[in-house]
Amino acid sequence: MDKLKVSASALLALSSLICGHAPASTDPVKVNPNTGTSFNRYSYANNNPYKFIDPDGREVRYAVGGTVNEAQLRGFLVRMAFSPTGRSEFQQLELSKNTYTFQLDSRASNWFDQSSNTIYVNPVSHTIIQSSGETLAPELIGIHEVSHGAQYDRLGSDAFNQALQPTLTKATDSNGNTTVTRGTSPEETRATQVEQAAAQEIGLPARQNYQDVCRRGEDGC
Repeated sequence: MDKLKVSASALLALSSLICGHAPASTDPVKVNPNTGTSFNRYSYANNNPYKFIDPDGREVRYAVGGTVNEAQLRGFLVRMAFSPTGRSEFQQLELSKNTYTFQLDSRASNWFDQSSNTIYVNPVSHTIIQSSGETLAPELIGIHEVSHGAQYDRLGSDAFNQALQPTLTKATDSNGNTTVTRGTSPEETRATQVEQAAAQEIGLPARQNYQDVCRRGEDGC
């Protein structure tokens, strides 16, 4: 697995040039009027943002796996950043006191690993929206998983895992038989709503709800 250390703010600044949005300033390095170089956000690193770690420890690390290369990762992140909602969720991770990793990996499942603070996204997972038959863009899946990481960072482990518990609905028929139906967890519902907002911003097909997807090649898909 190859790892990159590229600040999310640098990627968001690049996307702002493409999208016409003003980037958010998140670098904590203060301006020192006594030195001209202090006006450069990377002056603490001798103007090399890739060689040194930001002094406050805030960073999002990036990694690739499988057949994904670094150029594909950069392009994927820029496309995700076309969504203001997606950028906001990324910023939550960048401003965190904890370190998170975003890994674009053609071998992985799409998920957020709490044990390592790693967000895994598979750009070739071939996820289909069942209600429309269209492909759910991997970038939207990425925003969905980033949103899980952002919410984990906002709430903490206990509250986040509580929100991941599925809803349970009990029903009793006329014979007194009770059935329990498992529904979508509040957290998956919330992350899907974030994903839907991003889809509208970017102009991509959106699923109607969390369950409205299947993998291409599966039965009924």
